[in-house]
Amino acid sequence: MRPLFFLILSLFGCLTPLSAQTAKQEYIPTKPLLAKAETEDLSLQYDKAAATYGEIINILARQPDPSLEWITYARVRCLKSNKQLVDAEQLSRSYLVYTQKLSPTQPISSAYAYAAMADMMKLRRQPDSAAYWIDQLRIVADSIDTKGINVIHKARLCYETAMLMEATKDYELIINYLETAKESLTKFSTVESTLQLKTLIFLAAMYSYTEQPAKLVKCYNQALTLSKTIPSSQIQWLNYRVKCIELDIFLSRKMANESRQTMIMVENYARDQFGDTSKAYIACLISNGMDCKDRLGDNKTMEQKFLAVQEIVKRLKTPYEQVDLSDMYRNWAYTYLESWSTDSRYDTTYAYFHQAFLLSLSPQYRNLKYNEYPDFNQPDIYQHGFLLTYRSLMAIQYNLFTHYTHLRQPKEKDNLLKIIPVINELKNTLLRNTNDSRQRKNLAYLFEDYYYKKMEMYGDFYGQDSSLTTQKELFITLQQLNSRESRFGVNQQQSLALAGVNKTLISQQEQLNLTTKELNYQLAAAQKLNDKKNVLKLATDISALRNQQAQLEQEIKQKYPRYAQLITQLPTVGLENIQANLADKAMLIYGAARYRTLQMLITKDTIIHYYTFLDRDAVWRKKVDSLQHFLQNPPVNDDKNDTYKQEFYTLLSAISQQFFKQDSFLQANKITDLVVVTDELLAKLPFELILTEPSDAQKGYKDWPFAVKKYKIQYLPDVSFWLQSQNQSKQNSNNGKFLAFAPTYENAIVNKNRPDNLKQLRKNLSELNGAKSEITNLSTYYYGNYYQNQQANEAEFKRAMRSPYAIVHLAMHGLLDEDAAELSALAFSETADSTEDNFLTAYEIAQLRCESQLVVLSACETAAGQNQMGEGVLSLARYFIYGGAPAIVATRWQINDRTTAFIMQNFYKYLYEGFTIKHALQKSQLDYLAQSKGDAAHPFYWAAFTNIGHTDKSVFVASKNWYYKYILISVAVISALMLLYWYKRRRKNQ
Repeated sequence: MRPLFFLILSLFGCLTPLSAQTAKQEYIPTKPLLAKAETEDLSLQYDKAAATYGEIINILARQPDPSLEWITYARVRCLKSNKQLVDAEQLSRSYLVYTQKLSPTQPISSAYAYAAMADMMKLRRQPDSAAYWIDQLRIVADSIDTKGINVIHKARLCYETAMLMEATKDYELIINYLETAKESLTKFSTVESTLQLKTLIFLAAMYSYTEQPAKLVKCYNQALTLSKTIPSSQIQWLNYRVKCIELDIFLSRKMANESRQTMIMVENYARDQFGDTSKAYIACLISNGMDCKDRLGDNKTMEQKFLAVQEIVKRLKTPYEQVDLSDMYRNWAYTYLESWSTDSRYDTTYAYFHQAFLLSLSPQYRNLKYNEYPDFNQPDIYQHGFLLTYRSLMAIQYNLFTHYTHLRQPKEKDNLLKIIPVINELKNTLLRNTNDSRQRKNLAYLFEDYYYKKMEMYGDFYGQDSSLTTQKELFITLQQLNSRESRFGVNQQQSLALAGVNKTLISQQEQLNLTTKELNYQLAAAQKLNDKKNVLKLATDISALRNQQAQLEQEIKQKYPRYAQLITQLPTVGLENIQANLADKAMLIYGAARYRTLQMLITKDTIIHYYTFLDRDAVWRKKVDSLQHFLQNPPVNDDKNDTYKQEFYTLLSAISQQFFKQDSFLQANKITDLVVVTDELLAKLPFELILTEPSDAQKGYKDWPFAVKKYKIQYLPDVSFWLQSQNQSKQNSNNGKFLAFAPTYENAIVNKNRPDNLKQLRKNLSELNGAKSEITNLSTYYYGNYYQNQQANEAEFKRAMRSPYAIVHLAMHGLLDEDAAELSALAFSETADSTEDNFLTAYEIAQLRCESQLVVLSACETAAGQNQMGEGVLSLARYFIYGGAPAIVATRWQINDRTTAFIMQNFYKYLYEGFTIKHALQKSQLDYLAQSKGDAAHPFYWAAFTNIGHTDKSVFVASKNWYYKYILISVAVISALMLLYWYKRRRKNQ
């Protein structure tokens, strides 16, 4: 196998295919630009290629060409390859919005947008989202016919699908897509030589991995023949890859002499064609060196090639090449670290990591010795910016940790403890010098690796000494890992106040933030409607506002140094604070790294740490996703019910054993209240369904040992929110009064002023008769204001929210927008009103001031949403939290509205009787289980409900005649007082 072969091939995969050179449709202005862009692309000049593709896009806006739908996708790839990640993601998202307007009339355009989104989600390490977009791409790629220009689109989309699926290692499926692409290209009348050659090269790599030498040789022969037909300006890199196939053939046959000779031939070609200091030549030397080690067992030759690389990069003097040199040292050191585990090799890897670190600094700081670090607040310290230095320090930390876990030397542990605050200081410096909200969001993802490594490090320390200090650090790290992105934004306002910033400046900052949020919301909506003129204006306005924000931020930092310090300190809660609030409860907090998971069980006087190995992305993510399928698809075929039930039980049992190891301890200590803080992996898992003991899968669902039968479970988006929500609850109204809405979707009103997309959304909404029953039932028993049918509109809701209510109950459809979470909405009754569109978006929800104790979203999928790393689930429920609600009850998936009515009726009955929110929900779910029969006890029908926040409290619920009782009691008390006064006065007179 060639470990770096696919790395280089992945770079190659970022290249975009040549345009279809159709005879019928040829736009002269684009033709020379296409040739230029493709040559730049194939020469790995991504910055130039991105600019040229941009020029082509501008031309296509005036002269559309169906054969060039892939151009925007090509530019996204080039921007990404040139490390312009923010621009690449913005372009991919705006292109998606644009193509959604065309779909389903032009699915091919959408398919290229899906490919761009999948690529960006892979880069963001969001495999769930990437898999979703790949699935959407596959649907289109599979459905395209092979008529006319469609045949070339099918080939290109199949090729891109295969490239995007590379990480899945599903070689059989990847090969099928490549074979389809190859077959489609043979049917195309106009030669697409470049795309054909790329497909053959990729196929050869797959046949090498799957050890199919005959097919590998066949691909090589076809590629060799085809390469001779491509113009010389575009063939160098492709020809180089063909020669690599030849090398791979010899390596796969274990022909050592021929392999070495071919290596020299490939190296000579790379040097002659690309230059003796080119990236291609350097990559070739590294790849061949790795092959010497991994496939020929020749470490000496590998080292010779690496030393040659070192001599080459030392000759490079420009700042840009210094960056390459730093990257090279770091990658080289990683290679050493993964290959050897001897003391001397760790010293070697440290030397290279340290050299990479020094090269990231200005020349005057490059005399630092082992374990010495500079003051990162010095303005002249950075040669190439913060990020390169940050990555170099992270590499050193990784080396030290690997060394420590292998040899267990105390000095390495001391060095680790020394470098962690150094990395943290640099991380804070990055935050202090990053004002743009988008860039700060990107930093949240960059710091993910730091938190993972820190968690693994302290987890390992804990396994060695189990000290309280280590436990506290683990707990803090888990908080930093979970919900880190949202805490960046929340921290700004807290820091302004704590630093004593002038109220006028704070007001200006708040107004700018509010205006920017509003414009961003309008921009997202305009993009949805493909309103190009408005999109351009809004984007210009937002850019101007960001400049104002940056200037104001800089002014505040200069006048108030304390603010600059505070803004980097994300709020965390101490372990002792949590334990003091647990009483008879237990908190479970999770954090999953790439191949390990950390689980902490915390009680008022105990901390238990579980540190287990798992493959999060390749194994457990699939299991959790499979569970979602079972939960949302109850059995409908009696003949297959036993098989279904066994598979469901087996999967649920495996998940339970992996992520819930605490049952015996909890039972022994008589703990039945759980506070659960999940990470991104487990955000979709209803812990109520955890199996607490072995059982018979073929029993009825109601007899399975679900955790809901033992435990009252509440969920938190992050640890700090629990204490915050308790304080919020003290401030909010607890007057016992209901505010409830149940709209109608069958009214005859059609508002002609609505955009087409909103009209279509409303047309697809079904009537919720069970929701109406809910509201009718509530109004019979409980005091409050109830809005049904036409009255249940958005304007009435916003007016009603200005008054205090203890409980807000919304029984309606919830609509999730996977692309723009702030555009997810609750659907109210349609009216002729032109001021409100009767879709209350998440953005609007966050702007409402919610002064209630509890918000109940008895709607479809109100707790579902996009998974974000470390953020759990972005959902409508989360936006009510932003608006001030301390506790939420919501649903995880689309649920039967009649089942909802039953559970809600009992939930409020128990709430009225004084039970806590989470206990009332548990009892109502158990009531449903007790009365259900057969498949009606499937978790689909009752486990969708979840409770979030400060739900370990009771809420005062006033009965319907409470008001009259209050008057009668008041009259009685007044009468008694008057009678007493009369009696005393009479006695006195006597």
